[in-house]
Amino acid sequence: MNKTLEELGFYKYLDNENILLYKLDGETIRYSIHFDKKLQRYCVCFEMFIPHNDSWYAQKFETKWLKYCASQGYWQSQIIINIDMDLHNAITNECIKLGWLDVK
Repeated sequence: MNKTLEELGFYKYLDNENILLYKLDGETIRYSIHFDKKLQRYCVCFEMFIPHNDSWYAQKFETKWLKYCASQGYWQSQIIINIDMDLHNAITNECIKLGWLDVK
């Protein structure tokens, strides 16, 4: 049985006439799935927290707060991500609900 995005831990962050956005916030990873209702396409974004390393202090920061934040680590977006079959099927089910796929 295919799982829904909610069953995989995602929550609906935004739903209006143009956009449907689901998010999953973990301690060190974050996903967002952005469905563009007008263009009928979606994008999966993945970010991973990279903990502090010794190269952070060589950078120049605008404020002490930004320097402190960088001393703890930073979020890095990933261009290539692995999508397992559960997530793939949940996204496909959402596309069917949106009427983007004709399933017979």
